[in-house]
Amino acid sequence: MKQKTKIIIAHCIFLSVTFFSFYPTFENGWTAWDDDVYVIDNPAVQHLSCQNVKEVFFTAYNGSYLPLTMISYMIDYQIDGFNQKFFHASNLLFHLCNTILVFWFIYLLTDNIVASFITALLFGIHPMRVESVAWIAARKDVLSMFFFMSSIINYVIYVRKQRDIFLFFTFIFFACALFSKVIVITIPLILFLIDYFLERKHSNNIVVEKIPFVMIAIAFSVIGYLGQKFVNAVRPTVSIIDSFIISLHGIVFYIQKFLLPINLSSLYPYPEKENNWLPIEFYLYAVVCIVLLAIVGRYRKNKSVIFGVLFFIISLLPVLQFIRFSKIFAADRFTYFAYIGLFYIVGNQIGILWETKKRYIKIAVVLCMIIVIGTLSTLTWQRTTVWKNSKTLWKNVFVQYPNVFKSL
Repeated sequence: MKQKTKIIIAHCIFLSVTFFSFYPTFENGWTAWDDDVYVIDNPAVQHLSCQNVKEVFFTAYNGSYLPLTMISYMIDYQIDGFNQKFFHASNLLFHLCNTILVFWFIYLLTDNIVASFITALLFGIHPMRVESVAWIAARKDVLSMFFFMSSIINYVIYVRKQRDIFLFFTFIFFACALFSKVIVITIPLILFLIDYFLERKHSNNIVVEKIPFVMIAIAFSVIGYLGQKFVNAVRPTVSIIDSFIISLHGIVFYIQKFLLPINLSSLYPYPEKENNWLPIEFYLYAVVCIVLLAIVGRYRKNKSVIFGVLFFIISLLPVLQFIRFSKIFAADRFTYFAYIGLFYIVGNQIGILWETKKRYIKIAVVLCMIIVIGTLSTLTWQRTTVWKNSKTLWKNVFVQYPNVFKSL
């Protein structure tokens, strides 16, 4: 079978399974959680005009600066008014496009169809994707991801072909991603990580070419911080030790949800300290994180593992609570970028197994993947229904955290 045919089949499979997994989102409505701030009660969204476009570029909504996201809402409204199905369809369309971009990012890096297919498929259907896709106010996630992936794909092409035009496109897409959501400020570090993976020879040029990326990242970091501070979202800081413990806990928490995506919540409330101590779980998770990092260190010669782990950690840096922006210590949507690293590690290992000539190993891989994909798809379908409306959403939160609003 020709390579082109295999790629087409791979796309048909992961796009179909992803679409099916998120199909219930078309029956979902609005929620009373930022959907009103960004869309329903936002006059700027209801008119696509030069004045309103200018307004969203000089306005932070609920402390968040995301002008391109707001423009995307304007376009949706112009096409079909306040029809929530269209807004949900737009979110899902961006997610499907992102799934395609994930495939091509891994394929351009590795030239391995199996690894690219598995990575894209897992990215598409994992239950931790639901918050970013099924929540209309999370358009900023799927849109910034679209530009994020476009940026790093162009960078891979730039490194491969050494044509400056692709570095220019890398920067343009990076800027668009920042105008969609500030969380993508870690792209300069991701670019260095790609240099490592592609074994690019060290030179002054490698550093110099990243300077514009670092400068704009710093500028948007300041914008993001000031926006959150303006709405009093920046919480009192904790001790350096507590910040370190909470950050390590966050890494393990997200790994746990990656492996076992159950008991998900739209809110994970910040822990209350007792006698000046965090809950014991946070210290245990911190120890586990240190052990896991030590184990990964032993595989430092395994480029794929190191790349995947560092991609995961680097992408999480803005949300690991070094600076507290809310009274939650985690959120499903924070993994929308980061999990690509972990998905790649799994996809790469399956790709290695698939290259074996032993037929029974291939059969075992196929059977295991069918079970895993079926399970993840079912969990995603079920989780998507939780976002049907405000009542179903907050009921789900109350079941797991009965006192959540007392602590917010």
